[in-house]
Amino acid sequence: MGAWPATIGQQQFDVRGWSETPRLDSVRTPTESGIVKTRRRFSATVYDIEGSLTLDVNGTNGNEVNLFLTFWNTTLAGGSLTFTMTHPFLGTTVTYTPTATYDMVPITSTLVRLTMHLSRSD
Repeated sequence: MGAWPATIGQQQFDVRGWSETPRLDSVRTPTESGIVKTRRRFSATVYDIEGSLTLDVNGTNGNEVNLFLTFWNTTLAGGSLTFTMTHPFLGTTVTYTPTATYDMVPITSTLVRLTMHLSRSD
């Protein structure tokens, strides 16, 4: 398991661009008579996450786009492995799993908006 690269820095994750949605973890089973039985499906809640940050081509540690691409392609094996990172507003270290590829959109000639699609569980 990898860790979020310190050369990019976690402080760049924009809390306003971070959204977490818990997956529905209950299942309803009809009965022959009476009310529907509802139970928890998993022992831990899974959260779907979309997080955005700005990467600087001229960052203090070098080209942050290249640093991220190396992290994604090498450390995460193209997004197939998990990684740890401090949660942007909980402040705890959490294990994240990529659920889809990332999106990069240029903001200026030197800034790029990166959006990652992740999941985590309690």
